Amino acid sequence: MSKITYVSCAFCGRRIPRDKAVPVYKRPSWLPENVEVQYAGIAQEKMYVCISCAKHRGISFADWRKKIVRDDAHHRERARKAALGKKHRAKGKKNR
Repeated sequence: MSKITYVSCAFCGRRIPRDKAVPVYKRPSWLPENVEVQYAGIAQEKMYVCISCAKHRGISFADWRKKIVRDDAHHRERARKAALGKKHRAKGKKNR
């Protein structure tokens, strides 16, 4: 069993599980708008936002949803393989 890590929402302060939070990257306030952060060599600040604040502020989290779906498919596949492995191990123990 894994330990769930909680993060605070950057806007309302609500504590939410990290896997349900929407990651948002904040650009430095002193950087001009026409300069891309990746070309300036400056790290962006990563913040987490709860889903209700993201909806209220119009933050797009379509990419976040795709990532979660892809991760869920990956975890389902791993669980299926683990279940098959347990069946094979169980059969081996009975035959001994």
